[in-house]
Amino acid sequence: MNSRFCKEASMPTQFGPQLIGETEKTLSALLRMFLDGTGLTEPQWVTLRLADLLDGAVDAHGLAAAAADRAPLLEGRRDPSRWII
Repeated sequence: MNSRFCKEASMPTQFGPQLIGETEKTLSALLRMFLDGTGLTEPQWVTLRLADLLDGAVDAHGLAAAAADRAPLLEGRRDPSRWII
């Protein structure tokens, strides 16, 4: 077995707020790349995913309320009316 491929992986940033922030930024960048050319914004994509998860169990007002409940997860964006497509 070749020892140069068996190096133990090390994490340059210890688990904590910094790592969570770096991970969130990386995932946001990946999402932006994924959404590029679709015409969707991040909040609109989140709303579509939420609608899919709720699977028709709520009407438009229920979806807006569910989105508002999750607003802190969207960097404090508090106007869910602009999330609806």
